[in-house]
Amino acid sequence: MQKNAKSSLKDVIVVGFAMFAIFFGAGNLIFPPYLGMVSGQEWFKGFLCFMIADAGLAVMTVLAMIRYDGTVWSMLRRLSKPAAAVMATVAMLCVGPLLCIPRTCATTFEMGVLPLFPECSPWLFGALFFGAVFILTVRPSAVIDIIGKFLTPALLLTLAVLFVKGVIHPIGTISTAAPAVNVAQEGLLAGYQTMDVFGALAITLVVVNTVKEKGYSEEKLRFGVISKSSIVAALGLFFVYCALSFLGATSSELELGAVNQAGLVVTITELLLQRFGVVLLAKNAYVHEKFRLLHQSGGIKKTYAACVFGAPEADAGTIELPVYKLGGGSLLRAVDARGQQAVTEFSVQCRWTHTALLALHPVTGRTHQLRLHCMASGFPILGDPQYHSDASRAFSERFGICPQQLCAVRLEFCHPITGEATCIASKQRVRCPEETAATIG
Repeated sequence: MQKNAKSSLKDVIVVGFAMFAIFFGAGNLIFPPYLGMVSGQEWFKGFLCFMIADAGLAVMTVLAMIRYDGTVWSMLRRLSKPAAAVMATVAMLCVGPLLCIPRTCATTFEMGVLPLFPECSPWLFGALFFGAVFILTVRPSAVIDIIGKFLTPALLLTLAVLFVKGVIHPIGTISTAAPAVNVAQEGLLAGYQTMDVFGALAITLVVVNTVKEKGYSEEKLRFGVISKSSIVAALGLFFVYCALSFLGATSSELELGAVNQAGLVVTITELLLQRFGVVLLAKNAYVHEKFRLLHQSGGIKKTYAACVFGAPEADAGTIELPVYKLGGGSLLRAVDARGQQAVTEFSVQCRWTHTALLALHPVTGRTHQLRLHCMASGFPILGDPQYHSDASRAFSERFGICPQQLCAVRLEFCHPITGEATCIASKQRVRCPEETAATIG
């Protein structure tokens, strides 16, 4: 079947998006931000080295593979059969059961599940994760269309939101100090550790077969489509890696302690988008307006759970400290007489040796109000990378607490239609190391 220019362009984009998403695995997500954080002002240099060792080598592998029918055996035929067999086996084991596949599941669990469901069994999640993967990939030729048409656009949109938010309101300033590491070396090693070179050996055969099924029977046409698709994938990786490295660089002056690579991504995301527990949604404009007026009049009571280092002397009380926005485009706030009035009510739910569980009620709604009020009052929230004391940071690092242990657990208001007293509660928990899990009932 002869392909016209319009359908060929569509195929190039779909296949290119699919290749981008397949290459963009767990390591590709967690390595660039960490590289940016340790590189500081040299983050762009580290990003370029990462790009060369990752996407550069992967695209070269794809181009080499398609010249040999997209099979590993055809490309390695110049070697002896035993050497080719060993090399192909090692490559498939690395990209498969030994490294890449377990890392993808582990990263998904650590970043997406564990912060929300700390008691979730990793074995149960692993079974569900790989079951979903099997359903999506049981037909190899359908994988490209599923990923290219649906998953990749969603992934790119999510990353774009983070990047735009990080540019407009960076979580911090980029460190101007000399990096403590060899940036070029770190970038090259991190890029290679994504193992996309080995991944290219595995996916090229799928890509070649998919392109054949789309009607590109001639080798020259296949080479053209896959080459252009590789460029699309490389451009996507270029912009995404650049964005992630920049976001990591903006955290280079934050005292994040011994945060790991996956934990850094979670921390950056929560600092940019803010962590939450309960969300109130209005189904139509009328109800939305009712809720807006109710919120303005103080008719919605919000309760947050926070695990703090130290504790208030009183079991309950009120904190009244002005919150001032620092300059330079930073999101950070400080207690300053020039700031806006801010009021927080608190009550101690449980006390332990070093920590306490508090219920916090923000009477006013200033950015970072609860975190700043707790720190300024002598009991900073555990895991907070910005508003902490030396002692609270050391305690959080000791127990591996990241991110900050603060979440909305309850909303109370009068129903805008019926007038009935309504309470919406969340099962989300904060982690208190002196108690396995703590909630506010």
